[in-house]
Amino acid sequence: MNLIFVNGSLGQAYPIQTEQAIDVAMNRWRENFSKSSVRINLNVSVISAELDGYDMLFDLSTENGYPGSLGGLFQTTSFIGKPNALNVFIVKSELQYGGVFGVSGGIPGPATLLGTKQSGIAVFVDAHRLFTNSGDLLTFDEQMLLGETLSHEAGHFLGLWHVTEATGDNGSIANKDPLRDTPTCHISNDFNFNGVMELNECLGGGGSDSGGKNMMFWSGAVGFTQGDITAEQGWILRLNPLVY
Repeated sequence: MNLIFVNGSLGQAYPIQTEQAIDVAMNRWRENFSKSSVRINLNVSVISAELDGYDMLFDLSTENGYPGSLGGLFQTTSFIGKPNALNVFIVKSELQYGGVFGVSGGIPGPATLLGTKQSGIAVFVDAHRLFTNSGDLLTFDEQMLLGETLSHEAGHFLGLWHVTEATGDNGSIANKDPLRDTPTCHISNDFNFNGVMELNECLGGGGSDSGGKNMMFWSGAVGFTQGDITAEQGWILRLNPLVY
């Protein structure tokens, strides 16, 4: 894992740019990937990068290459990336939607290929704040959520889909993970009828009312851990060439 702290004219991604400064998040990521179903060790390097125009993203498209776009940010791996690592961009914030925790360049992403518009994952520090102000160090709980996001987006890059999409499982393969052992949350669990399968609606123990505790559930929350990873999910993760 190559952690890239993105700095620019709008300031720093994080006030202290070392692995130790986000050790709670990194330990959470390690804990998830060390589960018996996964067994992947993380080897981490860290750099700080001055990337004006990419320190606050206005466009999360990976199709556009102009400054400020996610695709343009991922293209910078051509000179700051590592080919045999997952390049992880730590970015201050995104403004296109507001509140996006992170995004992966692909499912799976282009392992070992640098300089493409999909060559990495990005996590947005300020989206994880509930108690702190922009520019402050994250609290323990906020870092725990950041660790869940890192695990989740890395899961996407290595080949995993959401166990259930936000609209819920309606029987279509497009709305859920195709793996046989992953939990799903059927649309009948939308108890408040808002059209979105929220975390608290998918915490059951059955085959059609669960998934909220899985690392690849579509959303997360401060103070809630999502470390469940099935055997087939672990198998997909270990098949990725970056693991070797």
